[in-house]
Amino acid sequence: MSKKVIDEKGAHQIINRALLLTPATKPVWGIMTADEMLYHCNITNNEILNTKPYPKKANFKQRFLKILVMHILKKIPRGAKINLKFLKKEQQILNFDSEKKIFIETIIRFANHKEAIHVKHPVFGRLTTKEWKHFVWMHMDHHLRQFGV
Repeated sequence: MSKKVIDEKGAHQIINRALLLTPATKPVWGIMTADEMLYHCNITNNEILNTKPYPKKANFKQRFLKILVMHILKKIPRGAKINLKFLKKEQQILNFDSEKKIFIETIIRFANHKEAIHVKHPVFGRLTTKEWKHFVWMHMDHHLRQFGV
């Protein structure tokens, strides 16, 4: 597994890249705006931090996909499917500065999180705390690359 995780060093790397975003930053791929991407990341990260542990272990397919994405590809592929509950609602109005502030606070919260995280990932099944900290880094990297930062 790559050493890139949301620890103190990894958090600073992600935050420094996020600070380069502006409301006018255009995506290199995809259709989300910068504030929609920040909102998406905030919702997913807060759900990971606030969800109760999932006791069931991952099945074979989930373990295979986890190894493929997290250890072999080491990047989330462009066009990966997204759960619609992690997107903004059509009528919802987002504030870029507010979403950016929440993004930074949540990344810091993740880096400082000491409790075990055993939450179910929709594709990979249950992940350990170390795997979650790695996956969150990959997910944030994916979306920051999406916006060229």
